[in-house]
Amino acid sequence: MEFSNLRVYQPDGTFKTGGLSISGDRIASAEVSADAVDMGGLYAVPGLVDLHFHGCMGRDFCDGTHEAISTLAKYQAQIGVAAICPATMTYPEDKLTQIAEAAATYQAESNDAALVGINMEGPFISPKKVGAQNPEYVQGADAGMFRRLQKRAGGLIKLVDVAPEEPGNLDFIKECHNEVRISIAHTCTDYDTAVQAFEAGATHMTHLYNAMPGI
Repeated sequence: MEFSNLRVYQPDGTFKTGGLSISGDRIASAEVSADAVDMGGLYAVPGLVDLHFHGCMGRDFCDGTHEAISTLAKYQAQIGVAAICPATMTYPEDKLTQIAEAAATYQAESNDAALVGINMEGPFISPKKVGAQNPEYVQGADAGMFRRLQKRAGGLIKLVDVAPEEPGNLDFIKECHNEVRISIAHTCTDYDTAVQAFEAGATHMTHLYNAMPGI
């Protein structure tokens, strides 16, 4: 199909009035014919990627079921999100394994947001900055546990949150940063420890200054 009179997102962040030709679920061309459907100046942007959300529509990613993931994926697609990386909560390994296996075996339906990763928000966080997480299951970062979960997830874990000041967590960052993106989160870290974490291989921060001090 062809659409004209759109405000089309540009690589420099601006919008340019023009048209788009769609083939299947992909943009085929910016060239359109005179018969293109006039969109009345609506905005056209690339499909968004949601890196951090837990659930919606009465379902949670940590339900650990295909039904829950499908509910999340369908809703997100309806609001312009093309790919999702939903977040886990702080749970014991057996529960996280269930979640990982559900994600690894999930098959998206047409027009769903693609499940492109898992954001492992817990349990390697500070017991003093748990927020909505369950403090009962907070633990030190464990490379063996992460690798077991990653295997069960079929490599879908793309982000692991870590409180770098907790004993052994800097060692985890050094050991695992080439296997997964490490994010500083739910932490009491000071500036110097945060610097050490980035030097060790952390490259991300989760909900910056929320559940952490003003470093």
